[in-house]
Amino acid sequence: MEKKIKGNYSNYIKFLLATLEKIKYLIDKPPQVVINLNSRDYEYFLEKFDKIQSIFNNRVTLNPTHDDFIGGFRILQTEMNISYDFSIVNLINKKRSSIEIEFSKIFSDTYLELNEIIENYEKFIQDQKLAIKKYLQDYDNF
Repeated sequence: MEKKIKGNYSNYIKFLLATLEKIKYLIDKPPQVVINLNSRDYEYFLEKFDKIQSIFNNRVTLNPTHDDFIGGFRILQTEMNISYDFSIVNLINKKRSSIEIEFSKIFSDTYLELNEIIENYEKFIQDQKLAIKKYLQDYDNF
């Protein structure tokens, strides 16, 4: 995951900004919006702080996290004592059941296809055995 983020960092930044834009109605509350970022994203947004601040009406504070997660962000609203976890790991965990369902579909389809191939191969071998048996019987009768 981290390689994909590094390989396409500009799209990843667009994803972060779009996510912030999408949830701003939840988090843009006085007195401030506190956004916790991993060290790489923190450094990026320190230099381009206006990209985040322009999304919100209230003051924004950026903090580096102590647990340097892969990507995404965590938001803290100190006044209301509420936090939102939009880290990549948490987003994946939220979709875990959907991901597991998709994997099971892939593997169950593969399993069914494999069983069909095995059955066809066993039938082919059985047909060949019968053909050889018939050939040998015809030969003995000759």
